[in-house]
Amino acid sequence: MKASVYVKTVLCVSLLLMAACAIEVPEESEIPRQAGQLALTSDILADTDVAGFSYTITAVDCATGEPLVPEFTQTVVEDLADAVIPGGDGSLEGAPYDANSQHLFADHFFWLPEGCYDVLVQPLDENGEPSEDCHPAHNNNVQVYDGLTTEILLISQCEGDGAGGLDVIATLNHPPQILDLTYEPSKFVCAGEEVEICIEVSDPDNDPLTMAWRPQQRGGRIVSETQTVTPEGTTIFCSTWVFPQAGQYTIGATVFDMGYDAEHNLVTIESLLAAQGDRLESRDEILFPIHVLSEDACIDNCGCPEGFEATVDGDDCIRTTETEVTANDTVWDICKAFTNPNYSRDGAQYPGGTVVENSFWGEHYNDLDSRLNTVGVWACDPEVHDDGERFPTTEPTGEWIGFSLCLDIPEAGDYILGFASDNQMRFKINGNLIVNYNTNATANFTWWWNQAVTLQSGLNIIEIEGYNQSQAASFGAEFAGPFPANSLVDDATMIAADYENNIIFSTIDLVGQPFHLGEESGYSCPDGYSLNLCGQAPTCTQVERVACE
Repeated sequence: MKASVYVKTVLCVSLLLMAACAIEVPEESEIPRQAGQLALTSDILADTDVAGFSYTITAVDCATGEPLVPEFTQTVVEDLADAVIPGGDGSLEGAPYDANSQHLFADHFFWLPEGCYDVLVQPLDENGEPSEDCHPAHNNNVQVYDGLTTEILLISQCEGDGAGGLDVIATLNHPPQILDLTYEPSKFVCAGEEVEICIEVSDPDNDPLTMAWRPQQRGGRIVSETQTVTPEGTTIFCSTWVFPQAGQYTIGATVFDMGYDAEHNLVTIESLLAAQGDRLESRDEILFPIHVLSEDACIDNCGCPEGFEATVDGDDCIRTTETEVTANDTVWDICKAFTNPNYSRDGAQYPGGTVVENSFWGEHYNDLDSRLNTVGVWACDPEVHDDGERFPTTEPTGEWIGFSLCLDIPEAGDYILGFASDNQMRFKINGNLIVNYNTNATANFTWWWNQAVTLQSGLNIIEIEGYNQSQAASFGAEFAGPFPANSLVDDATMIAADYENNIIFSTIDLVGQPFHLGEESGYSCPDGYSLNLCGQAPTCTQVERVACE
């Protein structure tokens, strides 16, 4: 491209695929220079000191990323726009911000020679000095093509009440805020009794929010969680805890704001910041105590309502009800699924986001020994070949099929569920949905997912199901344990647990048997009932648990 021809560049997507190239640097007089004065208007959403942004463009070698010689650098200044985005235009919703969020921004485009550029955006106060509240954002080696417009968006993260972005769209993001914390019935509870903790939070940008609860000591477990939006627009996160042993416990709670990544998955803003190379926090957190009293200090022991019986270890009350099972006309036999270079290629992922890559889980593309390739199964083609061999098929499509496990547990313990599916998967305990990956995201089969669950004493029916949308199909699941109750409290303790040598169920072990569960095949149960294979004949069982009176 000749130096006199320019390409309009606007920066709006935080990650671009860039190819190696060379750049022809124009004479100084050929580069349009722009400068701006900041208006006396600053961040109105969270009262930071940001009034605008400076944009610095540096020409670099596309292959090496090193600045060109002679150096070409251009800097301009823009005020904050008198508007917020996404703003309903349809192009920025879910890329990366939620449609209902509101983020201040500034915008600038450059006419530049074809080539590669490092982009740095610096938030400025009304005096044109670097902001004390918000951080710079950048993207390196951005490609400019002849006759095209390249648009990227960067996020300038603010401390406390601040945030920012780039257009070189530049948006501000502010961390969420914890407003209140309550205990029900009290922060003083008896061992084995439930206590509900509720935390009210808000976000200056009206972003979606998520809460992470983390015990500081072993011994406590969450039995349920809820999330409620109030008429005032705040969000209340509640978690119900049980502590089997007396003692003083500390619980941590961290609230994160969320946006959408390049694949339109809802993720934390922190992960979007990390993706653009800025490892900054966008969260609020609190630590608080729970005082758990000994049995001697509490008046009542476990008592059960009529029709219920105390479980073996007395942690709650249980009642089982049975009804007839439906045997569907179609039966699908289980075959080992075809391997695929994408299956579990990215390794194992844990609830907190920790990733482990090794030869057991999967570690690179075309790893045909990865976990899903090793244990993945699907239905067999009805045709039997002359040599007696059977091959998997893509059918059934559009139907949940799977397996039922019967576990009669003498005492509560922790377990790890490992799973992956092309395309969807879900997991129930006693009819309660625990895991539900009900989208066709490729991440469902490029990772091997791990989830910690706690099973109480007594009867536990585990239902594990997969779903094929179309074309290739594979579903793999494993159950490992037991591990000590309340020992799998975070990613680190899950990784340290000996998953590999404690597998009590694996889908690959069922090859040659029929699938247990199906909507139009295998066995089906009414809503609220689980397929129970504990006895000699299948039944449908409803398991109810209530707290001790």
